[in-house]
Amino acid sequence: MITYAVEQLDTVAISAASVIDGMDLMSPFVWKEGDLYRIMVRGVPHPLGPQDP
Repeated sequence: MITYAVEQLDTVAISAASVIDGMDLMSPFVWKEGDLYRIMVRGVPHPLGPQDP
């Protein structure tokens, strides 16, 4: 069975021009490809309004 373990904690900055700027960020996953780091993260609009699920 494959498991994942936290190897280290680092600060990640999201660009102000990013489409996820201002959203709540959830479930980040970071991996290294060669000399680059990649991130996959879910963005949820914030704040939720009365019409939001």
